[in-house]
Amino acid sequence: MKTGLKCWVLAWLLILNAGMSSVQGAATRGGSVSEVFCELAHIRQIGVRKDRAQLQVLLHALQRKPDSNALFRSKVAMPALSAPLYWHWQTALLIAFARLEDARSLPDLMALRSKPGWKDHPYLIPAIARIKASVAVPRVRTAEDWRRKVAVFLQECKGGDDSQSRHQAICTRFLAEMASEAYAAGVREAFRVLNEAGIDWQSDSVASWIVELGQRTGQERAEWLLARLRTATAIRVELYYDLQALADCGEIAVKLLMGWWEELSQSATSNTDSPAIEVRRALCLQALAAIDHPAARAFVEKHAEGRQLFLAQPLEGCPMVFTSSY
Repeated sequence: MKTGLKCWVLAWLLILNAGMSSVQGAATRGGSVSEVFCELAHIRQIGVRKDRAQLQVLLHALQRKPDSNALFRSKVAMPALSAPLYWHWQTALLIAFARLEDARSLPDLMALRSKPGWKDHPYLIPAIARIKASVAVPRVRTAEDWRRKVAVFLQECKGGDDSQSRHQAICTRFLAEMASEAYAAGVREAFRVLNEAGIDWQSDSVASWIVELGQRTGQERAEWLLARLRTATAIRVELYYDLQALADCGEIAVKLLMGWWEELSQSATSNTDSPAIEVRRALCLQALAAIDHPAARAFVEKHAEGRQLFLAQPLEGCPMVFTSSY
C-alpha cells in the first residue's frame, strides 16, 4: 500500500511535462518547489483572513510571469485537470483579491482585462464583480442590503459582452460564498435571496457544497466534512475541497482528526477493509498536515511512518491542501 500511496500522491500533485531537469532548474529561476507553494499558501490565507494590510503582497504577485519559474510550466493534475501551475497561481491570486474585496486592487485587475494570458481567465471578471459589489454595498446588515449587493454583482458579472456564460459557474460559486458571509453576519434570508434572484446554485456541485458549509457553525462544519471523509474508499477530486475546508476549521478539526486516526488504527489492526482504511488514514494525515497548529504538525511527524506525503515536505511551515479554486 505504501507504493500505491506514493504513486497517488505524485499523480495528485505534479505531472511534469518538461522532465525533472526543468524542475531542478526552477530552484535557480524563481524559487524552489517549497518557496512557490509557500507563496501560494500565503496568498490563500490573505484572502481567507481578509487581511487588507497584505494587499501589496497580492499586487506584487501579479507581476510574476509564466516564464519566471520553470515550475509554472508543470502540469498540476488536481483539482483542475492537468492545468499548468501558473494557471493555478493566477486562480489563487484572483480568488484572494475577490475575498479581500479591496477597491484599491481594481485598477490593476481592470488592466488585466486586456492583458494576454489574463483576459480570458475564468476567475477575472467574477473577481472584479465581487469587489465592485462590495464597493457598492460595503456592509450587509439586512436582506435588502444583500439584494442590492447581489444585483450589482450579477450586473458586473456580465462583463459587458457574452462572458457571463463563460464565467457563470464561477459567479455562482462566488455568490454562494458571499451568501454564506451574509448568513454568518445575521442575514438569515441570504440563501433565499439567491433563489429569488434566479441563482440555480443547487445545480453546481461546488456551489452547493459551499452553501452546505455556510449554513453550519465551525463545529458542525468540521463534523460534516469529517463524515464525508469517513466513507471514502478512493481519492476523488471533491475530497481535496473537503480536506482544505476541514483544515480551515483549525483546532476544532485537529481534535476530530486525531480521534478519527485512533479509530482507523483500531480498524487496521483487525484488518477490516484494509485498502479503504489506508486511503482514509492518508486523508487524515493530509488534513492534519494542512493545519497550521503545533499539535497537528507533531502528530503528522509521529505517524507519517513510511507514508511519504509528497505535499507535507514542500509545505513545511506553510500548510495547505492544493486546491487553488477554493
